[in-house]
Amino acid sequence: MATPLFDERRTEGSRPDMPKTNKPDYSNVEPETSPIGPMTSPLSILTGSIPAVTGAMRTVSGRTGPQYSTKQIVVAVIALAMGGFAIGVTEFAIMGLQRDARADLAINEFEGGLLISFYAFGVVLGSPVLALMGARRERKSYGMFLLGFFAVAHLLSFIAPNYEMMLVSRFLSGMPHGAYFATAALIAAHMAGPTRRARAIAAVLSGLTIANMAGVPLVVWLGQLWGWRTMFLVAALIAIGTMVAVGFAAPRQ
Repeated sequence: MATPLFDERRTEGSRPDMPKTNKPDYSNVEPETSPIGPMTSPLSILTGSIPAVTGAMRTVSGRTGPQYSTKQIVVAVIALAMGGFAIGVTEFAIMGLQRDARADLAINEFEGGLLISFYAFGVVLGSPVLALMGARRERKSYGMFLLGFFAVAHLLSFIAPNYEMMLVSRFLSGMPHGAYFATAALIAAHMAGPTRRARAIAAVLSGLTIANMAGVPLVVWLGQLWGWRTMFLVAALIAIGTMVAVGFAAPRQ
């Protein structure tokens, strides 16, 4: 019986009359990962993009992250959260003291409402402008600049001689609002590293929550005892204290 030219059981690549094909081997290919690990959920995809804006970080054992002690991180996060506390106080305490403000400035309800609205206008207009200005600046010094801006604007509110000047100072007070939270969150995220980044950012933002729960009622009570302008002095002093704390606790980035 005649021998066939080739065995049909052989694979195509082994036939003598056909070129051997080199198929890629995917057996050892690792899954796609982000700078903080496998992209397995929307949350990891979201947080995985943060290193792009927090700057280059040193790689340690396959993960990226700066090296700070837990004590350093905790102290810095508390300091940054103090700024959020000051912002929360000034944003909401004016609502509880509006009647006193209207009586002192001799204005009607509509004009009193503008004391709240002009702060909001400052937030809306100032946040993108100041955030863009600080995009390429060193974060620690820029965060301290925003706190100083905030403190000066509140001191102007405290001594404002008339209603028009009060509106201007309220507008200026709102301008650092959004840019400060963005800068503080980036500082905390950089210090905490990939595994603790979300908790650090949440802790910084908790300053605003604590202000709503405890700070605002306390400041409204103090304003009713010592005068409604006390809220501006309290917010300015907290901002100055935050500047000092951040100066000592947070690293340059």
